[in-house]
Order: sequence, then C-alpha cells, then structure tokens
Amino acid sequence: VGISPAYSGRTGEPKNTLTNILATKEFTLSVVTYDMVEQMNICAAEYGSDVDEFKKSGLSRHPSKSISIPGVAESPLIMECRFLQHIQFSSEPAGGNLLLGEIIYFHARDDIYNKAGQIDPKKVDQVSRMGLNWYSRANQGIFDLPAPKFLPIGVDTLPQVVKDSSYFTGKLLARLAYIESVPKHNVSIDCKERYANCNGDELLKACANLLENNQIEEAWQVLHLGKII
Repeated sequence: VGISPAYSGRTGEPKNTLTNILATKEFTLSVVTYDMVEQMNICAAEYGSDVDEFKKSGLSRHPSKSISIPGVAESPLIMECRFLQHIQFSSEPAGGNLLLGEIIYFHARDDIYNKAGQIDPKKVDQVSRMGLNWYSRANQGIFDLPAPKFLPIGVDTLPQVVKDSSYFTGKLLARLAYIESVPKHNVSIDCKERYANCNGDELLKACANLLENNQIEEAWQVLHLGKII
C-alpha cells in the first residue's frame, strides 16, 4: 500500500506522519468515514510532535495486533502496515513523498459487510481528500460496473455506419459492443410498427436512445430492422 505525506507547503518541513513512519518503520491506515471527517480535520492542524492528536480530535486509540502503532477506533477499517520504502519526489515546500508499506493485519467492523460477506462501500461511507479544502464522499458517487466474464465483441466489430454516426458516444458504442455475440434477428411486431416509417438515420438515432436507457437487445433489433447489420 502507498501513502503520500507531502512536505508542508508553508514551512517546507516534513509533517508528523512522515517523520513518525520513518522513525518507527510501521504505521496504521484508518479509513475515514463521513461521520468522523470533522474530527480528522482537526488532526490536519500543524501541531507539534509532542501534542496528542487523539486527545485534540476526540478520537480513540484502537490497539494493534502486530505492531506498536494504534489505529483509530472510530474507523470501520484499519490496516496495520510495516514500512518498506520511502521515495522522495522533491525536497521543496509541498514536495511529494511516497511511502510504501506491507499490510500485515486488517481490522474490519462487522457492520460494513454485505450478506455475501464482502465489504460494502456504501456501509463504509468513506471520504477522500482532494485538493485545497475539497473532499469527496464515496458512497454518493458509487455505481456498479461488473468486469466482463466473457470476451465482448468489441467496438471494432460494430458496423462502420454506427461508429461514424454522431449519435453514438464512446460510452454508447461500448454498451452496444458489450455482448458475447451479435444477437440474432428477432424483431418484434411492436418494434416493426414503432419504427415502420423511419429512415436509416432515424433508426440510428433510435438505437442510440435505446442504448442510453440500457436497452441493449432492443437496440440491436433496431439495427436488424434497418438492415444495418
């Protein structure tokens, strides 16, 4: 696992996270949730190394199993890590560092698992640090996109007239191409009646509209109807 504690942009000095890890050769990573982000933000202040940031933030220590460094008890997912390597990108103020570590122990709270025994990111409700004062709340932007368990036909196999049409974005072409084989001609009576008076361009537009609504099979049948495939 990698983390990147930069040098202070104001003073150019290393932050406590960096100096502590380099000194102890071990660290914990505690996932920050939306409920604890404001307490975590207190820890972003430039306290001296002699200040207990657990006390300042009101967060609690979680004892580790394999290392001496505690995690944060309020976090639903804690990783105990052994330090491996420090890569310094710049020694200037705000200069970057990459610290690599080996995860040797996980702590995961029972209430973040789904019924299949997998960690559910919506239940974790973690946040991520962006630039300046910005953060992102992960579970508000989560969507499901399973990796293919077959070999899709691919965009290169689609009819050229479809690939050249302005109605089809890269996203829509990918949806059309995300099948194992081209569906056989099976145009329903309803489909024939709905598009009976459409010319080729109108059928391409209709196909794109169907893809926008994830109606993949219907989109292919519209292409069959127009003899586009």
